[in-house]
Parts: sequence; C-alpha cells; structure tokens
Amino acid sequence: MADRMEGLIRDTKIIMPPNFIINVGDARIGAFVDMVVQDINWWPPYTGYTVNSIPVSYDSIIKYGVQTFSLLFMQQMYTLQDFDWNDNGLSIRLDRVSKIDQSYKNVLDFYKTMVTNAKKHELMAIGGKGLGTPRYQSQIGQFLKIALGGSFSWNMP
Repeated sequence: MADRMEGLIRDTKIIMPPNFIINVGDARIGAFVDMVVQDINWWPPYTGYTVNSIPVSYDSIIKYGVQTFSLLFMQQMYTLQDFDWNDNGLSIRLDRVSKIDQSYKNVLDFYKTMVTNAKKHELMAIGGKGLGTPRYQSQIGQFLKIALGGSFSWNMP
C-alpha cells in the first residue's frame, strides 16, 4: 500500500508552508509520517499501527503531526546555526530558535489534544465503558458489614 504513504506525503506537502518544504524531499516527509504513526502508537491505549494499518480517521492527525515534528527538527538545526556577535558596541544576534519555539509549543499543544481525543474515542470504541469508579467498590462496604458484623462498624459500642 505505497499509495497510502504517497497520499500522506502529497497532502502534507500541500498543507505545509512553502518555506518549510524547500529542501525537504519525499523521503524525509515519509520518515516524519513513520515517526508520527509510532508516536501515536505510544499514547494509551497502546496500539501497533503501521502507515498502512492505521485508520483513515487518523490521517489529519498524521499530517498535523508531520508539521509538529518538522518544527522540532528545524528548531534543532537552528540551535547549531544561530549566534551572537558583538564588536565595540555593534552586536548582531541571529536567533531563530526562540521564534520557532513559541510556534512549536502552540502546534504541539494542538497535536497533543488531537491525539488524546482520538485515543479516547478509540478506547470507547473497543468497549471501554465504565472508566470511572468500578461498580464493585460501592458494594465492598455492604459486604464487609455483612461478613464482619458489628466489628466493621466504627464508633459503635
């Protein structure tokens, strides 16, 4: 199913800003797609999806995740390239990392929300009913009172 990967790469290139994909080839975007799928797998409930087996409903999350990871790696690249220079009162500062950092944090928050909501939906779809307090806990007190009698009751003679 190479068509699935090709479609995700094509759609991701359409969505990403042009300046982000100038030097990015299909192989790099494909690697990002794989990374996003594996990242999704590690969110509870844990799954074992591949690019070909992940549900189509995750496609928008994958495309957005590729942008999230590309910002992270772009920030890593600029960490090594940015600099400060000062000579007799003339200072030059090239700091792209801090500008990308705020954008990355905003994108990451939205990505986390998308994955969390998708995983909650998946959990409910596989029968995750009654995720709150288990039903039997409300009956433990009654059971102990019957089994142990008055010795279980506090503040009683």
